[in-house]
Amino acid sequence: MKPPCTVIPEKPRTVIPEKPRTVIPEKPRTVIPEKPRTVIPEKARTVIPSEARDLRAHRCVKWRKHLSRPFRPRQIGVLTMNPISHWPPAPRRAVTHVLCDIDDTLTLGGRLPAAAYSAMETLTEAGLHVIPVTGRPAGWCDHIARMWPVAAVVGENGAFYFRYDGENRRMIRRYARSREARAADRRRLEEIRKRVLVEVPGCAVAADQAYREADLAIDFCEDVAPLPMDAVDRIVACFTDAGARAKISSIHVNGWFGDYDKLTMTVRLFAEVFGVTLESVRQRVVFVGDSPNDAPMFAYFPHAVGVANVKPFVERIEALPAWVTTAEGGYGFAEMAELLLAGRSET
Repeated sequence: MKPPCTVIPEKPRTVIPEKPRTVIPEKPRTVIPEKPRTVIPEKARTVIPSEARDLRAHRCVKWRKHLSRPFRPRQIGVLTMNPISHWPPAPRRAVTHVLCDIDDTLTLGGRLPAAAYSAMETLTEAGLHVIPVTGRPAGWCDHIARMWPVAAVVGENGAFYFRYDGENRRMIRRYARSREARAADRRRLEEIRKRVLVEVPGCAVAADQAYREADLAIDFCEDVAPLPMDAVDRIVACFTDAGARAKISSIHVNGWFGDYDKLTMTVRLFAEVFGVTLESVRQRVVFVGDSPNDAPMFAYFPHAVGVANVKPFVERIEALPAWVTTAEGGYGFAEMAELLLAGRSET
C-alpha cells in the first residue's frame, strides 16, 4: 500500500503594488500676441507740369490736372462711348493718321495748351500724319498749314483743304465749290446774316468772319455771353429755312450752301494727297472731336475719340465716338496721343 501524497502548500505570492505615476502637469503655453503691422501709406504722387515737347519724356502730363468726373459707358442709338483706356492695343498700333477738330478739342478755354501742340509734334515725329479738320476760317488754315506740325488742314467744315509744300515753298489749296459759286453763296449768306441778328438777340457774327471764304459763322458763346440751346436752334432754323446747311460747334453755328462737310473733303484729301481711298484705310485713322458738327466723322471712323467735354452734347449728336478721354480739350487730345505712343513703345 502506497503512502499518501504529501501536499506542499504554495507560498502566497507577494503582490508588490505599482508605484503611483506622477503626472506632471504641462506648463501653460504663453501666447505672445503679434505686433500690429504698421501700414506705411504711399506718398501721393506730385504731378509736375512739364513744358517738355516730347510726351514720351515725361510721365506726369498736364492733362491729369484736367480730369472731368468719372464716365460710365452710355448707349445712344447703336453706338456706345467707352473710356479710352479700354481701347485695345492692336488697333492703336495700326494707326497711321490722326484727324482732329481744333476748338475745344486741341484748345481749352480758347487757348492752345503746350501739351496739345507738343502732342501734335510728337505724333508727327513718330511718323503719323496729323490733320486738323475744323470749322475755322481760311485765313487761320493758311497759317496752320504753314506753321503747325501737320500734314494738311481741312477748313470751314469741309469747304477746302490746304497743304503746304515745303520743298517747293507753295500752298496747295483745293475747294469744294468754284470761285463763282462761292461768290454767289456769299450774297445769299448775307441775307441770312441780317435775319439771324434780328431774330436771335445776343448772338453776333463771329470775329473771324472776315477771314472766311465759303461760310457764315454765328457766335453764340465765344465772344458773347453764352446763349441757351433754344436760341442756338433758332439760329440753325434761319439757315435751314433758306436752304443752307448748318452745323453746331462748341462756339459757333456755321452755315453754308453746297453738298459737302468735313467728311467729304477728307475723302478728297486722302485720294489726292496720300493716293488712297479713305474707305480702305479708315481702320487706321483716328478722328478726335468734341461737338455735334463732328458727327459725320464720329460715325465713319471705327476708332473715333471724343474729348471729355463731348459729354454735354450726347443727346444732340447724331453719332457718338467709340472712345472718350478723361480730360477735356487739348489735354484730352494729349491723353489720346500718349496712349497711341505708348502702344508703339510696347511693340
